[in-house]
Amino acid sequence: MTTIQSLTASVGGDISAAVYLDPTGGTPVEVVREDNAFSVKADWSVSSSDAVDPDGDVRSMLLGRQWRVQAWVESISAGFDGQVGGNVLVAVPATVANGTTFTATIDVPANTLVEDIYEVVVRLDLRDSGNTSNIGVCGYAELPKLMVFKRP
Repeated sequence: MTTIQSLTASVGGDISAAVYLDPTGGTPVEVVREDNAFSVKADWSVSSSDAVDPDGDVRSMLLGRQWRVQAWVESISAGFDGQVGGNVLVAVPATVANGTTFTATIDVPANTLVEDIYEVVVRLDLRDSGNTSNIGVCGYAELPKLMVFKRP
């Protein structure tokens, strides 16, 4: 689990992520075949250290905004380095409060990665409602290495 930090407020949190063959959950995996699609699922929560009104603090920072979630890989040899699966945007609900939990699933198509071992990182940042700029709340989660192999 990694920490979410804010550059301008008392809002922070935790993020964790894992790779799954089944996008609905199941057991996390660290080995996939090139010809298998897989998903990267991220879960995070946001809280405030404001002792007077933590719910109000979280609402004022998050309300009307959205989270951008990305998965990035880096090959340890000659494989692909870069973003996989595209951006996932998660809207902040009007009911957001201290301790609210969010989830995003990034689907990675089969044959995206070639046989290799990859470092995998989920990147998370809070965006304005038009998804045009980061507002200074961000975090990341480093996953276990992912081994991709060819079908025999």
